Amino acid sequence: MSDLLLFIEKLTTQDRKEEKMKLIIFLMLFVTAQNLSAQVHDEVFPIRSFQKDFLRYNRYLNCFDSATVKAIIGEFELFSSGNVYKIPLKIYPSEHPFDGDSVSGIDNVLTNLGTSQVFTIPSSVDTVTFFRWLSVAPLLPFRGNFTDTSALAGSTNSHDAYWNIGTGRITDTTEFCIELINKSNGSRIALLDSVGVFANPLEPIARRYGTNPDNVYHVAYLTGLNSGDSAFFRIKIKRLGSSPYGLGMEQKQEWTRWSVMKTDSSGRWANLSSANFDTLSRHYWLQTKSYYDSTISATSHLPEDEINPLPVGYESLYISTYNDSVNVYNGNTIYKPKYPLLGKSTVKEINSNLSKSITNGIKLTIISGTPSNGDEVQVGIENSYSVSRIGYSASIISISGIQTECADWNGDLSPGKTILKLKTNTLTSGTYIINLKDSTGNIIGSKKFIITK
Repeated sequence: MSDLLLFIEKLTTQDRKEEKMKLIIFLMLFVTAQNLSAQVHDEVFPIRSFQKDFLRYNRYLNCFDSATVKAIIGEFELFSSGNVYKIPLKIYPSEHPFDGDSVSGIDNVLTNLGTSQVFTIPSSVDTVTFFRWLSVAPLLPFRGNFTDTSALAGSTNSHDAYWNIGTGRITDTTEFCIELINKSNGSRIALLDSVGVFANPLEPIARRYGTNPDNVYHVAYLTGLNSGDSAFFRIKIKRLGSSPYGLGMEQKQEWTRWSVMKTDSSGRWANLSSANFDTLSRHYWLQTKSYYDSTISATSHLPEDEINPLPVGYESLYISTYNDSVNVYNGNTIYKPKYPLLGKSTVKEINSNLSKSITNGIKLTIISGTPSNGDEVQVGIENSYSVSRIGYSASIISISGIQTECADWNGDLSPGKTILKLKTNTLTSGTYIINLKDSTGNIIGSKKFIITK
């Protein structure tokens, strides 16, 4: 028997559970680039609708004059008799900001917003896992954080370096509690997590408190649950202090699990290595391609699930695989899908940061990442009708509304997605707007993008 198994054999029942989960985390999250693709499965990526829902995270911000305390929470999973149940958060438009209470104390506004979807408690549930990441960041132009290394003298916590923000920059104490709530009567079934960040009026390091505050992947054990009851997870927020700003919340969908990207073998914050990131990116593309190819093979149509932005370098593969380059107009390349879209009338809004629903079933999408490198911006226009839309145009203006020198696009929109590559090499660094106009000249959609050179 190995030393590890001998060690586990000596543990108490509770310790066995904890060490077993740590071992699982290690095996899942800290694999080499060679075998990473064999360890992660397609449910890690937002390819199908239910996966996109699961990969939504609530981001909370407590902003002060020169610093911001942040929390990112999501990825709730229940474990029961070998089964895993993924519980998505209640869904809001991506990156739509919500303001919390301005008064000190429990933030009832954000607490009521920050819930999961309602679920039925399965039988024999004994474990719940979730992602919760606390961090702090400076607000420009204040750049002095993390530089006074003398503040770390004598510190025994390596993560204090990430919280060395500067004396007096955090003026409120901010607390986050994660609860399991009974839907029928509103009572709390279990307190899963309680963590916070103290104000730091007297020292440069912001002190954290509660349940493993520097960890990002968390495991909680459950007992005495009534299977069949309706329940939901709730993120309860409290702010104590004189700051007049209050907290804010927004939700964002990610392209993979934060727990894969930001966790080391002990559950603490750590970035994925470049090699593993590249392998994970490739696996996302291969899983997407497999799903698309199998759908095309079975139906001769593209899936109705809109593709999410792929990691850098894979957008061009997607475009060349599933689109034909039709022609060049004023130096701008236009792409048409090789296959019709399956279930055009049921295309759902997935990520409002990237796709904005506009008039008459037409949807405008920024495909290329922003900030752009300045050579071109890729735009997707989704026509959910079964017939072409005639006489549309796209143009680029500055953020102040001035027409740029970039060549406009004019043309027709076939059913499905049309992809444009608009040349922007004549533009300087800055923020610009793409306007889409119909045949009458009315602007029916606009999207903002950034160029950095």
